[in-house]
Amino acid sequence: MLTIPNTDALTHAEAKVLALAEAGHSNQVIAATLAITVGTVKSHLHRSFEKLQARNRLEAIDRARGQGHFATPVETLVACRT
Repeated sequence: MLTIPNTDALTHAEAKVLALAEAGHSNQVIAATLAITVGTVKSHLHRSFEKLQARNRLEAIDRARGQGHFATPVETLVACRT
């Protein structure tokens, strides 16, 4: 049986970016922490907004939190730097 992936679910990378945004970090700090470009951070945020049907960062964070996407503490994300 063929399974179709849920394209509405946040990817691990999108969830990490939103978790760092929730902690109040700028796009530049998020990029440096995750060793990605600012453009990639913006792409992850934009896709997250679309998937969560959010108009802005705060709304996306609120919806992601409500859906349980922030199970990993931000401190762990910063320590891993992945």
